[in-house]
Amino acid sequence: MVKQARNRAPGAGPRTTLIDLWRGDQQEVVAAFLPLKSIAAVPVISRRFRDQQPLVLFRLARRHGVANALTVASLDALAASGRDWSTFSGDAVDDWRILPAWQDRDLFAVSVDTAEHYIEISTNGPTGHGGGLVKTFDAADRLCVRQLKYRFRFTDSNPEASHEDPDEHAFAYFSMGGGPDGLSVFPTATGYELTWFGCYEPHDEEEDNDNVIMSVAPGTWYDVTVTFDWTIDDSDENWAFVTCEGDDGTIERKKRVLSSRQPLTAMRLYNYSPSVAHYSNVDVKYSPHTSRDGDFVNSQEQ
Repeated sequence: MVKQARNRAPGAGPRTTLIDLWRGDQQEVVAAFLPLKSIAAVPVISRRFRDQQPLVLFRLARRHGVANALTVASLDALAASGRDWSTFSGDAVDDWRILPAWQDRDLFAVSVDTAEHYIEISTNGPTGHGGGLVKTFDAADRLCVRQLKYRFRFTDSNPEASHEDPDEHAFAYFSMGGGPDGLSVFPTATGYELTWFGCYEPHDEEEDNDNVIMSVAPGTWYDVTVTFDWTIDDSDENWAFVTCEGDDGTIERKKRVLSSRQPLTAMRLYNYSPSVAHYSNVDVKYSPHTSRDGDFVNSQEQ
């Protein structure tokens, strides 16, 4: 009896999976078919999809003639992460330059406590703005301050005079040129307030209330952190976020204030009126302006 051959199904070929299409010859076809939002969401499927994402995006950008723009945007995003930020850390007078304005008039003295690692600025007599210590930067470098950290305390040499006429007194300035951005302690009729003075003249009563960070006390150490957001919102304004924490337990977190959006040309430490200020743990992070940052406004070289 003739043995009948069994009918067999044709051999199955190799299977093609979605990940094969995503990383194979059909990758550009698939990317061209998918909306951009879908391409952005693909990496959540698995690590293998996520690993292929940069290559898919680059090929798609090259196909549409924007590969260079994609590279620039990617590098700017990396720069914004802080990868290449520069840092200035100055807890010694040698890291700063003493301005001659007060020195010639014998109105201030600078010393360093090497054991406690802080700078002391003792100010006598009527002074005003200027003098103190300064760290300068080249305006041509177009630098943006990204983050500022420092620790300070102050002592008011004449509390009766400062409380009687608060507008004529201020202590423990940390200012950043060429804009007006910075922090200082201003007296009130009964106490003292750490105040941000960016964009506003000090002690405009209606506007200054928005810039008060927190009440502070003489003789207490305070840790200050300022983070700058250089992107622009719908109002074309630039913001900084201030956190201050005192050794006495007082704290103010993430107070939002307006920033002037000007290049970093100098940092200054000084007292406006008779007082003693101590500074330590100074740490300033900065980097060149990128395309992600808002344009400089009313830049002044100082």
